[in-house]
Amino acid sequence: MNRMNNNRCHNSSAHARTVGRGGHARVAPQRRGVILIVVLGMLSLFALMAVSFVIVARQSRMSSYVDARYEQVGDPPEQVLDDVFKQVLRGTNTKTSVLQHASLLEDFYGNDEVLARSAPHHRWRAR
Repeated sequence: MNRMNNNRCHNSSAHARTVGRGGHARVAPQRRGVILIVVLGMLSLFALMAVSFVIVARQSRMSSYVDARYEQVGDPPEQVLDDVFKQVLRGTNTKTSVLQHASLLEDFYGNDEVLARSAPHHRWRAR
């Protein structure tokens, strides 16, 4: 029995000998692989963060490029300014325009048009 206890205390591959209170030897398991696993986990976490940053940066660059190209394809500014001036001066028939019922010529000369429907015209036949 004494021999078994000695084998347990001297087996350094599974346990490490530490001195506890009162000078008695206490057996504690070694934890060499735990630190390695923690370090590998942290490295993989940083690698995952770096890959996600690269993906987000690439998508942001591509979307800003598309936005810049979209603004270059629009109508020429001179044409847009001419259309706005015409709408302010004579009005527009577009229902979604804020200038639909506000034109300078209409304000100056008034709006005397009458909206009416004409009745269907019947021909009278002479008998």
